Amino acid sequence: MNFETFPTRLSMMAQAMVVRAVRKEAVDQGRPALRGAALVSLRRAVAAGSYDSHPAADAYRSERRRISRLKIEDMPPAPEDVWLLVETISQANGIIGQAGAWAKIGVSENRGREYLTRASGSVDWPVWFALRHTALGK
Repeated sequence: MNFETFPTRLSMMAQAMVVRAVRKEAVDQGRPALRGAALVSLRRAVAAGSYDSHPAADAYRSERRRISRLKIEDMPPAPEDVWLLVETISQANGIIGQAGAWAKIGVSENRGREYLTRASGSVDWPVWFALRHTALGK
């Protein structure tokens, strides 16, 4: 799939924020959480530009600045921030999913899943640094 031909105007981080918002909206409306094929379809639709006018896309600049300012003293980061960066990496690399995004920074799929759930408090500076710099291109 050639993502350069997709018409979206959104940055990869803005795309990730839209994916997060649409998933949350589904749960808030009592629908099942988007997973598997439904999540892949959503990611593709966002990359294709179908959600360019979604309100969540407008907040990405302030989120990017906030995340960029986090320092070693701010560890561990919020799980939502970790998820956002993992989703950003996924979108930037051809919608590879979270497992592929974790692999990009050398973290196993299982450990990455733990970082997003029960081990969210154990994300340390080297992992955060790799996530942030891979996702934001710093």
